[in-house]
Amino acid sequence: MTPQDTAELVRISGLADVSREELKKWYGLMHLSRVLDDKAPNYLKQGLGWSYHAPCAGHDAIQLALGMSFRPNRDYLFPYYRDLATCVAAGLTAEEILLNGMSKAADVASGGRHMSNHFAKPGIGIQNVSSCVSNHAQHAAGLGRAVKTYRKDAIVFCSVSPRRIRPPTSTPATTSRASRTSR
Repeated sequence: MTPQDTAELVRISGLADVSREELKKWYGLMHLSRVLDDKAPNYLKQGLGWSYHAPCAGHDAIQLALGMSFRPNRDYLFPYYRDLATCVAAGLTAEEILLNGMSKAADVASGGRHMSNHFAKPGIGIQNVSSCVSNHAQHAAGLGRAVKTYRKDAIVFCSVSPRRIRPPTSTPATTSRASRTSR
């Protein structure tokens, strides 16, 4: 990519104050996340790790934004199992992701004692979470309340599965009205 190409992308995106180096860093993190995401099914098929694989592909950009806004040792992140790119951008290394996926004793998340794709690094504020989808939202809400109560300079991030958040399709009142008008 030439400097002119980069300038055109910056102009189109509205990110005029973002340097070429910062764009390279973002791209590097997204690329690393995608490479790790693409390798995981191979480890699973070979029986080398990953008890299951939940890809983050397609969510790379928003996960990068979330991970880049996380401040290690200040904020708290409660990721869910598809948040590989978020966790890489927030501070997990490729080695830590692989140790987690292969359930090795050196895994900073659990010492190899829980399922793969449960990314954590408590030392910098990336929390261990339960396997139950969205169960960690309660813990994050409690911590958020404590941050507010004690006026701490911290943000509590909580990521949940988008499949679990569904708007109601209908209420009994609208259903009964609709059935009465169609008679």
